[in-house]
Amino acid sequence: MLNMLRMAAVKPFDSERIKIFEEQLTKDITQKLENNYKCTLSVDYHPDQILSKCLDLAFGEKGYISMQVFPCKTTMWITKDDIQYVQGYKKPVKILPVAAKDSNESDRSTK
Repeated sequence: MLNMLRMAAVKPFDSERIKIFEEQLTKDITQKLENNYKCTLSVDYHPDQILSKCLDLAFGEKGYISMQVFPCKTTMWITKDDIQYVQGYKKPVKILPVAAKDSNESDRSTK
């Protein structure tokens, strides 16, 4: 219900701002993976520190409503081997394999 209300008021974001967000998030995830085994991204009712930092950089501290950007109760664990995520409270964890760098986009598969 909360996600439905959240989506009802979503405004489109500028593609250049989205690109800034994506680039910063990529840098942050890469840095985490170089320094640790995994990177965790999560949204309870609001995004975690990494996601908030990237949003603030791209859209400004008041340039977005966090409840309208990400689905709440979502967590993602990223490693060099796979990406595990859960969408919703007490939902099953799903796993996405990480494609090898030399593989084509069309070769990627999901479980």
